[in-house]
Amino acid sequence: MVAIYPVERSWGMDMNLDIPLWSGAGAAASHNAPATDQVPLSPSPRGRPTAAPPSFSRSLRAVTARTTAASANEGVRLGDSQRRMNVMPREVLILVFLITVVAAVPAAAQVTAYTDEALFLADAAALGWCVDLESFESDAAWGGARSPATLPSVTNLGVTWLPNNVNSELTTGSGPARTGLWGFYELPHGDFGSGVGDGWFTQGADTLYAVGGWLVSNTPGARINLVLDGATVVNFSGNNLLGPSHSFFGVIDPAGFAEVEFRETEGSSGDPKYIFGDDFSFGRVSCYSAIFGDGFESGDTSAWSAVVP
Repeated sequence: MVAIYPVERSWGMDMNLDIPLWSGAGAAASHNAPATDQVPLSPSPRGRPTAAPPSFSRSLRAVTARTTAASANEGVRLGDSQRRMNVMPREVLILVFLITVVAAVPAAAQVTAYTDEALFLADAAALGWCVDLESFESDAAWGGARSPATLPSVTNLGVTWLPNNVNSELTTGSGPARTGLWGFYELPHGDFGSGVGDGWFTQGADTLYAVGGWLVSNTPGARINLVLDGATVVNFSGNNLLGPSHSFFGVIDPAGFAEVEFRETEGSSGDPKYIFGDDFSFGRVSCYSAIFGDGFESGDTSAWSAVVP
């Protein structure tokens, strides 16, 4: 399995709110500082203290002025801290709001590519989807498209199959069959003169969440991409080379999609590449194939299919 992720984001936050704390040490030091300029009072003849000399008054005023200035400075610092502390809750509220908004935004759905059918089916089942299997064995649906006969489109099991260009149609043959009698391809293979390589479209009648199939090529060097809704290209990280033996390629998108294009990427008018397919799986909420009481389901074959209920 090769996972394709839109770009994945991981973020964290280190919130460091530097709140200056006020300390009253300066004020305490100012109030407790010794008054070195203080002059003791002298007793008067009547036992009362005489007036302090002028130097004492000046010293007292100086001490008082220093104490008042220190208190004023501490008051300014305290006021600044209080203002910051008053602002802090508002900043925190804004930060909490932003975190809440970001958390409420849904993450982009993860598109996962598969080259292992068992893992593909297991993940589809774990996500709760029913999977229909198209193996092209139903004559009721595909009887008119048995090579050399062709049809411009075929609808079966809630999926419409279309060629990728106006000059091609659809058919089935025994050569590309992986199981049963019939495999699928478009004919002619692409329109290389118009720059269109080989491939086809599948469109769901309801939302699809998983699509996969077994592909094969009789022209060396062919490669396959799956394109969801004409926008999301799944190239399997380059592990998309096709050969003469069937290989599985699938994709799961929990966001859902309406259309998948199977697109060969290497062919040209001077070097055409051809692709074929069989045993395709379509994951959705409810299956179109019949499910019987014993747990088996019909799929589109006369034998029991491997469709996941």
